Amino acid sequence: MKKIAYLLILCLLFGVMTTFVSCKENNGNTADTSATAENSDSGNVGDSDSETGGDSSSESSGDTDSSSTPETGKSIDLYIIAGQSNATGHTKFDETVLASLWKDYKVGSENILYRGRAEYTNNVNTPQVSTGVNEVTMWTNAKAGQGKTTAHMGAEVGMASVLSSSYYTGDKVCGIVKYAHGGTSIFNSTSGENAANGNWVPPSYASAKGLKYEGLTGNLYRNLIDEVGYSIRILERNGYDDINIKGVFWMQGEADRGNPAEHKTALTCLINDIRNDLGELVGEDLSDLAFMIGEISRTSGSAKAETVATNEAFISMQRDVANTMDNVYAIASSAFEINWLEGGEDKNGQDKWHWTTEHMFCIGELVAECILDNILKVK
Repeated sequence: MKKIAYLLILCLLFGVMTTFVSCKENNGNTADTSATAENSDSGNVGDSDSETGGDSSSESSGDTDSSSTPETGKSIDLYIIAGQSNATGHTKFDETVLASLWKDYKVGSENILYRGRAEYTNNVNTPQVSTGVNEVTMWTNAKAGQGKTTAHMGAEVGMASVLSSSYYTGDKVCGIVKYAHGGTSIFNSTSGENAANGNWVPPSYASAKGLKYEGLTGNLYRNLIDEVGYSIRILERNGYDDINIKGVFWMQGEADRGNPAEHKTALTCLINDIRNDLGELVGEDLSDLAFMIGEISRTSGSAKAETVATNEAFISMQRDVANTMDNVYAIASSAFEINWLEGGEDKNGQDKWHWTTEHMFCIGELVAECILDNILKVK
């Protein structure tokens, strides 16, 4: 009986010990699982743009593969394109012509990167719901096809051609950020193409006019600052820790050419505000940031005398802004005609508002030459 009792006691003790060890192991596994979940959640929160109201899906899609650690210690210069349709890039490019101007137009250069959002309105009868977008969310080479659609181009192509052959070579890299929407105004218009995503009213101009700075009023301006912010954060996650905003190319005015005096006031506010807001974005003094104004064409809309006179008055105002503000430059794009007269009627190479392939490429070259001469000072 004693032996049986001892055996029973030993069995009970063995069962208790086995249960204790099993519980301890299970508790350890539970702790590891919760820790993994916590780390995963905190990573998702860190990538959220909820504090800015931005489109976090747009930003995150340009991120690097989380399974690899990006190279750090990289430097990049940034140039910004903004404005209406000729900034967006409504030039439907001719591949034969473009190939004769830059053989690498299809692939671009690894030294000239691009990220941006080119917008346009499909149907002016329902502009508030019919916006088309050619959005490049990941940083890629600047090349043809980054305009209104993948069949269109803007000034970024000519810029990339010149800058990749003259300065940004080897370990020198620059990035072009575009945010533009065709047909839009710097004034507080909320109709036409401004009804889709707003207008370009800058904050100090809105304040001077007593406007509520919300909704469509100034929404494109705010989106531009956000777009630059998204682009910078993606670069940082890709290992760029020396990011330098170098200049802005502003191509807008066709929508406002009938009122050059008021446009001058608004444009002056926009230049000062962009410098201030981009400076706050990166924590630097950008009060002297280079600003390049693209002149509208003399024949934008028509080559008839009355229209040309209106356009020339507007171009004169654009040049005056460049001449009276420090580090502001006029890009002589007005030299390229869009329309011409034959038998008293307008003729054009594409349509009455937008430059052809060769002319848009040349405008990009002029922007690049301004960068080389006045910003990089290498010529």
